Amino acid sequence: MHKKKIGFSLIELILVITLIVVLAGVTIPKVTGFISIANERACLLNSNLNRTYHAFLFLNDYDHINSLFYHFLVDNYGNICPNSGEIIYLEGDVICSIHSENVIRDEIKPPEHEVPWL
Repeated sequence: MHKKKIGFSLIELILVITLIVVLAGVTIPKVTGFISIANERACLLNSNLNRTYHAFLFLNDYDHINSLFYHFLVDNYGNICPNSGEIIYLEGDVICSIHSENVIRDEIKPPEHEVPWL
């Protein structure tokens, strides 16, 4: 009688492990890129609170001072930047110390050397 072999051969295990490593090598950088983009966009959306802060100043008849702005942030918003960047109020804009350097405030331009967007 022949005994049935139970389990996998060494070649099958090596192929499966190689496939898993290749897939992980491709997907991990993509996922981390998506996470950093999502954190940046969340920070930029959260830091868009100029109108709320100006309404707060107007309703309470206050003038802007930095300590009042920080007090306003802590009371109403808590942590705005997912990466713990410092939020400051500068010349009427709320700016993140980490993400505001990467912001392009101009219109989105089509890539060069390609068909223009319609």
